[in-house]
Amino acid sequence: MVGTNPETSDGSSLSPTVDDPDLDNWEMFDESTEKFLLSTDDDALTLIDLLGFLDEVKVPDSLRKRTKAWGNRLQAERKKMAKKFNSAKDRLKEIRNGLRRRGNEVTRKLEEHSTRTARRIITGDSNKRVRDYVKEPPVVRMIDCVSFTLGVILLVSAEFMTLRFPHFFWIFYVITAWAMIITR
Repeated sequence: MVGTNPETSDGSSLSPTVDDPDLDNWEMFDESTEKFLLSTDDDALTLIDLLGFLDEVKVPDSLRKRTKAWGNRLQAERKKMAKKFNSAKDRLKEIRNGLRRRGNEVTRKLEEHSTRTARRIITGDSNKRVRDYVKEPPVVRMIDCVSFTLGVILLVSAEFMTLRFPHFFWIFYVITAWAMIITR
């Protein structure tokens, strides 16, 4: 069926036929169509089919040369795109590895900071391990218990003095303040 072409609903041809006298002036694709064809995955198969079809059919040499030139350009563009894609993929791998390394550093620093904070809260010193704190003699902890008990007794005594004997509260306050200053 040389010379025939698919037709639109109004009867006009979609592309020029082999018998068309204006074939030499016809551009194969405009820029947007060429970009679209370069971006599709099936264009290699289409190009091979087209080149094979041109070998079997009597086609003007100008169209044959343009088609082969377009095929060569397409292959060159594919190689360029593959090279850019591979370089982008390598760059993404570098970025991913860098992010993993930084993530590991952040995780390590976060664990270290949380450990130091927990130690400071439990033992009072960020460098003292909790195991060592637990193994310390109970005298240190006994001092804490005695201090707490005396603090509660002092609070209750201050309330009692304020409510029961308000005119003697200043004497109680002076004695208590001097006792605390001396012990520190």
